[in-house]
Amino acid sequence: MNSFALTGNPKGNVSVSLPKGFNAKDFEVIGFVQDMNSGIILGTNRAVFAQNLL
Repeated sequence: MNSFALTGNPKGNVSVSLPKGFNAKDFEVIGFVQDMNSGIILGTNRAVFAQNLL
């Protein structure tokens, strides 16, 4: 699990390194945006990997 501060990044873009042995069939990336003051989860999303592109 990784955490990234989005302060100063208005579009909220981050890069995540894929783990050793990564394959699209066995991994997924799920992102959460959380208000650190209230703890409320503001949004979530899941990345979909196309197997023939990796």
